Amino acid sequence: MQQVSLRPVTRQNFDEVIELKLHDFQKDYLASNCYSIAEASLDPALRMHAVYAGEQVIGFVLYRHAQLSDKEPGCFEIWRLMIAADYQGRGYGRQTLELVLREICAVPGTRQIHIYY
Repeated sequence: MQQVSLRPVTRQNFDEVIELKLHDFQKDYLASNCYSIAEASLDPALRMHAVYAGEQVIGFVLYRHAQLSDKEPGCFEIWRLMIAADYQGRGYGRQTLELVLREICAVPGTRQIHIYY
């Protein structure tokens, strides 16, 4: 298994991120990456990352930054964590969640993290 990293969604990787596919039975449980990127472009409190394994885009993550939102101070919300169907079952989701939690916990004043599913 390759090491996972979180990187910004950019013009260079945008197409790769929005073309990631879930299994058919999962599609009704998660908003599309395209929708999530549009949502994040309109809300300065939302943070998004492309998930990489090595140099391959394999997923997407979106969370709400507590200090930039009108929500409870210190309360972060992980809205979406998506690993493409071809990469599921390999531990990439666990690695991704660990990286996101580390990033959030590094913000001074973090008290709670809610994960939506």
